[in-house]
This record gives sequence, structure tokens and C-alpha cells, in this order.
Amino acid sequence: MIDDKLVIDLSYYNDLSPEQWDMLATVVDGVIIRLSYGLTTDSLAQKHIDQCNRLGIPYSGYHWVDPTKDMILQVKKALESVEKFKPKSMYFDYEQYWRDWDAYIRQDLVEANRTKYTPQQLNTYYSIFNTKVRQAITSIPVGNYSADWFIYDYCPDMKDWIKINYWEARYLRYYDADFWGGEISKFPFDISYMRELANSVVINGGIGRQFETYIEIKGFSEWKGWHLDWNIFSKNGFNRMFGGEMGKIFDMQFVSQLGVGAGMHNNDCGEACCSMVLLESKDIFVQPDEWYKMDGWGAPSTDVGTTAYQLQRALNLFDVRTSIGTSLTLTNIYNLIDRGLPFIPLVDYGVLSAAKLTYYTGSFLHWIVVVGYDTNNIFALDPYRPESAGGKMTIPNQVFLNSYRQSYLACMDSIEGGTIPMAYNGTITATSLNVRATPNGTLVGGLAMNDRVTINRDTITSMGWGNVIASNNAKNPLGWVFMAYVKMDAVVVPPPVTPPPVTPPVDDAMALEKKIRIDECRFRRDEAIAAINKIFNDRIEALGG
Repeated sequence: MIDDKLVIDLSYYNDLSPEQWDMLATVVDGVIIRLSYGLTTDSLAQKHIDQCNRLGIPYSGYHWVDPTKDMILQVKKALESVEKFKPKSMYFDYEQYWRDWDAYIRQDLVEANRTKYTPQQLNTYYSIFNTKVRQAITSIPVGNYSADWFIYDYCPDMKDWIKINYWEARYLRYYDADFWGGEISKFPFDISYMRELANSVVINGGIGRQFETYIEIKGFSEWKGWHLDWNIFSKNGFNRMFGGEMGKIFDMQFVSQLGVGAGMHNNDCGEACCSMVLLESKDIFVQPDEWYKMDGWGAPSTDVGTTAYQLQRALNLFDVRTSIGTSLTLTNIYNLIDRGLPFIPLVDYGVLSAAKLTYYTGSFLHWIVVVGYDTNNIFALDPYRPESAGGKMTIPNQVFLNSYRQSYLACMDSIEGGTIPMAYNGTITATSLNVRATPNGTLVGGLAMNDRVTINRDTITSMGWGNVIASNNAKNPLGWVFMAYVKMDAVVVPPPVTPPPVTPPVDDAMALEKKIRIDECRFRRDEAIAAINKIFNDRIEALGG
């Protein structure tokens, strides 16, 4: 398309001369550079970066994920690459199915295929790596790269998570063969023709498409010219990868925890946030105090605020689907807001107060609703503001990330009709699988090979645990299992009622949340006492005493 951006990606295979770089600079808008692979730094990464800087071309980075390497060390290597080379964004290449590198290097694909990983092994390694690297890299956007052929031929389960900020390989010679046959007849051509060629390429999925590598261009040798990977990106996809004007914000009705209908529980920012989300998704207004009169979500017995699990169950009363997360990055935020979905993160109000962004000051954990972003800022509605002041707060990206505290509640596609399933059926693939009371907690039972279970989708943690809410093994107490040994298949579509309660994991995040929520109550009490004392002293002074 005319507004799309032309990009190349390079590695140590592309040792280009300064003259060839000068040619590329006449057509490309950006360059994606392999910074590392496995546990190794790409030997030409800095040379490519130097040429980009010389020519004023923005660059991003990627890392080839090698499942034969230690996962923790490989995550560390990727983080080191970001810190050393400072790319605009970092993408992760998931397309290695083989264990035997020697066979692959000599292109003995029969031997490489003989020792390939199973689909479950690939998905387990790649999906957990994806979670860990997103937790480690939060200062820049993080994305995924692969190809439909790899996903469908080697690892179908990848499609459940890889589409987040997805850059796709989809070569013309395989998917647009008739068109490509006509282009080959023009080889070799001047590099200026690449713009015209790119205008004919359609992005099928994700933010961009790697559309070909074998293009013969005048001025390049066969190796250097035929192994340049050419890509096309949408304007917004390019801005996400390389920086630039981007963003989205949408209107939501503001609900104050200090306003009408919040007098009994005016410390409860969580239920004020739930009221805002419910208004947006269902056009139903529930005053913050009214939530406490409803059964089925576990309202706290004393006025100490609410946890993420309680907020989730409260919204479930109205069939608003949510997912609890523990790691939040700028990419997560962009993806949610681009889909028009608000989310409720837990923040340290003291960080926002110190940055002079809040209407009142104080230091406590606090729920807000994020409703938008631009290149530099996150936009949120802060319920700890009077209605007369309005709720919108503009928070610089890094300040927001500094304030974020371990938990967020992401609204799902309920706003577009409630189509996201709450659970999956699955089959146990291990000979025996422990069932625990909490993630990695006390052993309460076991499952056997081929047992069938139902997993509550929204309980699956970043460390790979999931809550079993039903099982065909009558002897098995329900609890938590490690998801690497559960092959999930059939979707369970829930009826329009509140799902059965699940036992939340008891972890440090929840304990910290409860402790500081009590501190918030104490802060609100002290604030009220101070206000009363001021009124009393003012009256005494007015009476001359």
C-alpha cells in the first residue's frame, strides 16, 4: 500500500559495503538488526548500527530464540543486547524446530527433522520464554516474529500467543506465486523499483510482513542481494517498531470514589474502577457502595479495599470477562488500547504524587483505569479525584512503569460481545501430574496420563500454573497443575452466569496489596481528622479564643 513503510532486516550474513548501504538508504525507511542469537552476540550488529547512524535510518533489533540453550541465560542475553545496542524495539524470532545444529548448518534437513522437537516441547519453551522476556524488557516495545508455515507445520499452539505485536514471514514465492513469477522476469532491477514492488504487497496479519528474500538487485552480489530480507509495515506498525507518532484514547464516563454513592466505602478505588468499566462495556451504572450489597464476588468483610481477584468476580456478575496479569509492558498497553479495551492496573500512588500528577497526595496502593496512550504518555482515569475535577491523568511512560505494582485486570472482548471463552478442556500428557492447593504449594492429589480436565483460562499464571475447575478423575481434589503437561484443546463456552469460584494463589503480591490497602484506609481516616481539626480551630480563632 502507498502509506506502508519499506524495511530490511540484517544479520552477520549481510556484510554490506558503505556503497551498498548508500543504495539501500534511497529506498528503506528502517532497518531491523539481529543483535543476538541463543547466547551469542551477532558479530556485525554494531557495524550495521554504525551505518544506520551514519545515514540517519532508524533501527530496531531482534533475537533468534534457540530452544537448545538455557532459557534463563538466553533471556539475560536478550536483555544485555537491548541495554548495549539500545534499539527502538526488540522482536523475538521463533522458528527453530531442530535440535541438531550441525545437521541444519550442512542443510541435512532429513537429519534435522529426525531430531526435531515435539510441538508441545516447542510451545512450552517458546511461550514461557515469551513471558519471561516481556517481564525482563519493559522500557521498549517487545514483539514476536514467525511464519504461518512454521506455526501450522511445527507448533500449532503458538497461534494462541504469538499474534501479540506480530511481525509475520509470508514469502511471495509461496503465497503469491503467480504475481511473483512475473516479478522474477524483471531480475535484476535497479533498487528504486523496490518501492513499486512493495506497493503491491498486502499485509495479511500483524503489523508487518517479511515478503521475500530472493530478490536480485543491481549492485549487489548474489549472496548479499539474494539474502536481504525485505519487509513492508503499516504506518502504525512501523511507528510501534521504530518510534514515531502513534496512540489512541477513548472516552469513558468517570466515576469517583469520593462522589455520589461512594460515601460508605470512599476508600474503594477498585469498585469505582469496576463501575467505570461496567459503564463502558454494558452501559450499566453501579454506584461504588452498591457493589458491597451484591453476593457472589467476595466483598471484604471490613472496609479495607479490594484485590484483583475480587474485582474480577465482581465484574463477572455482569458477564464482563477479564484476565488477571502480573507483568505489564508498554506493548501490552498498546495492544489492549488498540483493541478499545480499558484495563485496571494497581499502582503506587506515592510515585504519581511525587511526580506532581495527582489531585491529592498520599502513598498507598491504588487502582486506576487506563484508557489511552501516545508516544510518550499513558492516559488514565484516577477515581481518587472529586467529580468536579474530572478523572483524566496524563502519566509519562516511565513514571507509569515505575508506579505499576505487580497486578492488573485486563478487560477482554466482552465489550465486543463477550466472545472470549473462560475455560478450556484438556488432556494430561504426563504419566502422573501433581495437583497442588496453590501454585507450587501443598500437594493435594494427582492426575494420570490421558485424564481429562477443565482449566479456568483466566487463572493461568506467568509461571505456567493453571487452576483445574473440573476433572473426570473422581478421586482427584481440584487445585493447581503445571500447564506444560496439559494439552488444551476444546473451548468451553460458559453460560451467562457467574463462574464457579476458584482458589486464588496466595502470593506476595496479594499480601502486599492487602497491607497497603489498609494503609490507604488509615490515610483517608487521618485526612478526615485533619480536616475536622482545621474546621474546629478556625471556629475557635473566629471567636477570638
